[in-house]
Amino acid sequence: MSIKLLFLTLVAFCLLGQESHAQFTSDWQTFYSSDDIRIEAKTVQANISNRDQNLIVFRIENLTDEKVKTSYKQHIYRGDYCHGCTSTSGEYDFEVTLEPKQILNGENSLKENKALCVFNTFVKLVPGMSGISIDKIDFVNITTIKL
Repeated sequence: MSIKLLFLTLVAFCLLGQESHAQFTSDWQTFYSSDDIRIEAKTVQANISNRDQNLIVFRIENLTDEKVKTSYKQHIYRGDYCHGCTSTSGEYDFEVTLEPKQILNGENSLKENKALCVFNTFVKLVPGMSGISIDKIDFVNITTIKL
């Protein structure tokens, strides 16, 4: 019985794909790591379009001596709602290509590269704005191929 349960658990994991998530702080924390890439995340505050915003930024590092392409889907949880969990529009699907040993840093491209930066909240709310922040972000179906 226990071998059958173990087998079913492994099959379920394989079908769901690789997933990663973390709690975010103002220091870089490993969000996902494999032999080929490392993804780190942290929170930053930035003034964009004259509004102070709290953002979650990612840093993706190619750990290999070869060019790689990494793809993943973001599931962004705010309260009881998951943005991207049921979406088929491609809005939450991302792909980045990295040269050997290259590091892509979301801090260097705030709000320009949605693969590396996610809006969290406004620092100061005005009437009509929601103060709901991100509870969790999952990267699902993470794949990396060498080019």
